[in-house]
Amino acid sequence: MPIIPKNKEDWIIRNSSLIFEDIFESIDRIKDKKHTYTKSELALLFVLIDALSRIYVYLTGQKELDEPKNNKKRFKLWVDKFLFDDKNKTYKEYKKEINCDSEVLYALRNSIIHFYGFPSKVNGEKVGLDITHNIWPEEMLNWIREMFVKEKDKLGKRYIIIDGFYIFEAMYEAYKLYAENISIFKKDNLEQYLKGVEDCFEIINDEQTIPIKDNLDEGWKQVLKESSIYKLRKKIMDDN
Repeated sequence: MPIIPKNKEDWIIRNSSLIFEDIFESIDRIKDKKHTYTKSELALLFVLIDALSRIYVYLTGQKELDEPKNNKKRFKLWVDKFLFDDKNKTYKEYKKEINCDSEVLYALRNSIIHFYGFPSKVNGEKVGLDITHNIWPEEMLNWIREMFVKEKDKLGKRYIIIDGFYIFEAMYEAYKLYAENISIFKKDNLEQYLKGVEDCFEIINDEQTIPIKDNLDEGWKQVLKESSIYKLRKKIMDDN
């Protein structure tokens, strides 16, 4: 059944917000003090970037970038514009720790999303993740990093260690920049933007995508209430 919102633009913007909130709530739930599930968190982050970058290219009149052959170009466009750019205050401050660019991040995205692993090499360098946050005192971390740099200098530049913690932190700023950019584009290119809203709305409907928090409309709620599982659960709760 097609979605028929009262205002397509508001619905799309709200959809973006719900995707961001839901994924970061999920990332927060995955995290623990030892920060050992970085690959799972990154997998969700890549889903978020894929979703937001698709919405972005439609709203800004670049829907040709949503073709499968342009996946890499679209992903890197969004990352370079909002995540790994000096306008992103977190990225600018922790650029050295993040130690990543859109080319490496896209390779990491493909490996994690498709095989839940790491790329063997990117431009001749191996890729790894620094997951030391909240495990050792800062003094110990600084010593480890210094030793790593010394060993890296001895061996030559053959591997990249990425700090995922700061990538997640930078993503909050990236989302703000993304929203601001769309607002500016709308102001300067209203006709093109409105066409983009129609195109974006159409592709969401074609793929039958419904925001997670909108997935239970009144009809579905009624179906659930009439189900045996719902009645059994209600009986158990009432009895207790």
